[in-house]
Amino acid sequence: MPELELISSSTLKELADTGAVHDAVIVPASDGFFITVKCGQEQQAAQRVVQARRGHVRRFKTIDAAAKALRGFGLLRAELDLSRLEPDDISSAKVPVPL
Repeated sequence: MPELELISSSTLKELADTGAVHDAVIVPASDGFFITVKCGQEQQAAQRVVQARRGHVRRFKTIDAAAKALRGFGLLRAELDLSRLEPDDISSAKVPVPL
């Protein structure tokens, strides 16, 4: 998977408030979950990963925590992407992280 750019929480909230966020996806990772979003004009939307305060990928311990964060950004719809999750990994969510 190609490396994705990060987006800060404050920028994501601003973009969500203007309707510039088109898709939000909760993705399982080896240590929880992370969120990707598509921002910008639909034809040229850039996919980004939500950033933690210290500049790395923001991780969420549970799906509920990721959903709560999305709601705080003003995003009320999201997908759950389990495509990279192998059946044997479901109990421990051992999936590669894109960054």
